[in-house]
Amino acid sequence: MEAVSVYLWKALAAVVDGAGDARCRMGWYVNGRPHVASVVTPCEDINGYLGNVTSFTVREATTEAILCSPAPEVAAMVREAITAIANVEHFQELVDWLEEHKTQRYVEAATVGLGSPALAVSWLATFRPDTDFGFGGAALAMPVFGGSGRQCSGFVDIMDHPGGGGDLLVAIFMWPSLAGALESDGILKPVTPEYLGFTTTTSSHH
Repeated sequence: MEAVSVYLWKALAAVVDGAGDARCRMGWYVNGRPHVASVVTPCEDINGYLGNVTSFTVREATTEAILCSPAPEVAAMVREAITAIANVEHFQELVDWLEEHKTQRYVEAATVGLGSPALAVSWLATFRPDTDFGFGGAALAMPVFGGSGRQCSGFVDIMDHPGGGGDLLVAIFMWPSLAGALESDGILKPVTPEYLGFTTTTSSHH
């Protein structure tokens, strides 16, 4: 998470700085299941719960600070932002807040474009990519978000490649200038039929 976030934040800062903005933000959706599960009784086990247990945290910095700082320092900023809410107390407070405000609808300010340019990251650590619906193992398994394209911030989903191997799959919604920067450096590569292991068979008729 930290290494990928550093790469994305530096790319974001470069694009934002080139557009004349002096500040930018990274956001992270933090998995709350380990923290919520640690305080429930066995009969309330949430392992079978289908749905998100996440909280959102944001860190803002100047583009100069991100671009000029070495990777370990930016990684420390990422780590501090995430660990600040990755605890039982935060998620207990979040549950209480949601109970009190459950009749209302809210969205993160960064998501709707309030403030400096923002890029949010969700690492689907609990997502199981090795699916089989009766037709064999999946070559590609990832969630799809239909509404993210209408939001006013960038959004990155990261998950493991089916079958392991250490590769990561990345799904991104972002503005064209940032997409162009990420595509140009060769670190992220497009998913192709060849990469997924698809083969094309040809036949000749005599």
